[in-house]
Amino acid sequence: MTQLRTEPDKSDLSVKELLRTLMRDSSDLVHQEIDLLKAEIRETTTRFEKALVLFAIGGALGIAAALVLLSAINRGLTSLLAQWISVEVAVWLAPLLLALVFGGIAFLMFRKGGDVLKDTSFKPKQTVQTLQEDKEWMKRKAT
Repeated sequence: MTQLRTEPDKSDLSVKELLRTLMRDSSDLVHQEIDLLKAEIRETTTRFEKALVLFAIGGALGIAAALVLLSAINRGLTSLLAQWISVEVAVWLAPLLLALVFGGIAFLMFRKGGDVLKDTSFKPKQTVQTLQEDKEWMKRKAT
C-alpha cells in the first residue's frame, strides 16, 4: 500500500490548502481500503475453493471405496449372521446394520466439514478495522 503524504504544519497552510490535502488524503485512503478489501475477498475465496475441491475429491474417492468395502463386509456379515439366524433374516439384517454404522460415520464427517467452513468468515475483518482507524484519522485531520 502507498503511504500517506506528510504535509507541513497546519498553521502554515490556508483553509483551501487544508481542504485540498484532506480530500487528496481521503481519496488515497479510500483507494487503499478498496485494495485491501479486494485482497481479503480474494484470500477468502481461495480458501473456499480449496475446501470445496478437497470435499469433492474426498467424497468421490470415499464413495467408491465405501461401495467396494460395504459389498465385501455385507457378504461377510451375512455369512456370519447366517450361522446363528436364518439366511432370510441375515440377508436384510447385515445391510441394515452396515447402513446404520456407516451412516453414523458419514454424519460425523459432514459435521466436521461444516465446522471447518464455520471457521472461515466472509467479513473482511482487516478492512473493517482499518476503516474505523481511517475514520478516526479523518476526524483528527479535520480538526
